[in-house]
Amino acid sequence: MSSEMKSRAAGQAGREARAAVKPLSRNDLLLMGLLIGRPMHGYELSETLSRPGLGEWAKLGRTSVYYALGRLERDGLITKHVERHADKPERSVYSMTDLGREAFFGTLEQTLRSPEDAMTEFDVALFYSNRLHRGVAQDALEERVAQLQRTLAEVDASISGAEKAADPALRLVLGRRRAILQANLTFLKDYVDLLSTEQFGHEIGLLAGSLADTMLHEVLKTLASSGRSGVLRVSANGVGLELAMRRGRIEGMALAPGLEEQAVLRHCFTSRTGEYEFVPADEVPDGFTRVDDELDLVILKGCRGVAASTAFEHLLPDPQTLLGMHEGLRSHSLRLDLTDDETALLAVLDGVKTVPELARRLGADEAHIVRTAFPLWAIGWVVRVGRDKRDLVLAIAAYAQRWADAVTLFAGTGAAARLAEATAEPQGGEQPLRFPLDGSDLAACDFPYARGAVAMAGCEFIERRLDAVEALLGEVFVTDVLGGFASQLPLAQAEVLVKASALPEPALRALETRLAGEGRRGTAR
Repeated sequence: MSSEMKSRAAGQAGREARAAVKPLSRNDLLLMGLLIGRPMHGYELSETLSRPGLGEWAKLGRTSVYYALGRLERDGLITKHVERHADKPERSVYSMTDLGREAFFGTLEQTLRSPEDAMTEFDVALFYSNRLHRGVAQDALEERVAQLQRTLAEVDASISGAEKAADPALRLVLGRRRAILQANLTFLKDYVDLLSTEQFGHEIGLLAGSLADTMLHEVLKTLASSGRSGVLRVSANGVGLELAMRRGRIEGMALAPGLEEQAVLRHCFTSRTGEYEFVPADEVPDGFTRVDDELDLVILKGCRGVAASTAFEHLLPDPQTLLGMHEGLRSHSLRLDLTDDETALLAVLDGVKTVPELARRLGADEAHIVRTAFPLWAIGWVVRVGRDKRDLVLAIAAYAQRWADAVTLFAGTGAAARLAEATAEPQGGEQPLRFPLDGSDLAACDFPYARGAVAMAGCEFIERRLDAVEALLGEVFVTDVLGGFASQLPLAQAEVLVKASALPEPALRALETRLAGEGRRGTAR
């Protein structure tokens, strides 16, 4: 084999080996590129990435630097040793490993070869921008254009600095960034010009569809939340309904002569064969009956008809669906005329409950509960929720019960009774959260608060319990047991508690250390 062939084969083998290495992230690549030159300590890396020119596009904060360094060290891509110079404090100095060099150069080559995925959150927002009121979309994009213009001016200044400093690598990166910014500006200015024309409303802002695909209450909620102005025209088997909206508020209604409002609403909301069309307009047309922002009432009346119809059968959820009351409902002025069944459902809906549980409480069958809840769900008063709040309550209760068990084991049932008395929820004022510590069915407990409020209440409860244990058995006992609890608690519960920050600081740190050792994620802090 000739030397040229050997060289090509070696190059190909090198490329294949580098391609097998897991690609580095943007932050990893930035840090390792600096460490390729020489070993550096964390503060020096952070300062280098913040210098003029580099800091304006690298944008890597000190916390992110140390987080990435810790992960790279755990992965064996860099190594750390401690240095001390004269009377200065110790500092950790980071160096590249052979595996790190292989990953760095492999990522460089692969990244240069492969076009990046240009899809961003902005592309998705642009795709759906026609759902917004035209003025809202125009104002938002004009602000973006102004920000891009300021950024472009800053990049131009940085390019001048890179030229004076004779830094071709920085000049190259900033030049590419400038080209991208200029292209974005040109595109957005053209789109803003389109938004300012009358053609936008008819060519881009028109919303239309079939009631077989989208139910009418969903159409109305979308128009309201996006602040649209115009007329929604609905035709369902020869029955017509028109609703005039301004910035998401219903201001007018038009029905065919001789038809009763309730019957029309029931028919149009129930129909699965009709069509709808929304045409943007700034004013309520003539011939509409004025209404005063009765969006909730219109949806409520219409969805009562849906719940009573055969069309509702395909909407029946799993019986184990969890229902809860919207968190802001307590301060909501209940102006609507609710039925007796709707009022009764809201009265017992505090917390998170399953449909069978609600049926037992109200003495009704499950289908009746679902049908009663549906119109209230459609206007946002009743929400379908996940099990995260219950999981959090269970995790707090399990953690608190472990302390009671530990006290019983080491000091007897008398000490455990004193612990329970010392950490009982205070009486008076708003009804406190009561965590199910005696093994009772969680379904019997009410948790009407937001998940964050449950986490705060749980944190305060555990803190009271830790203080009480310390008073009974001493600080050393608490310190020793914290680590043991962290190692024994089921991983799923540990992740729930850490993610919600539902424990006081010492307990939280112990669980975070355990999760980090397990390679699990949970912290949101």
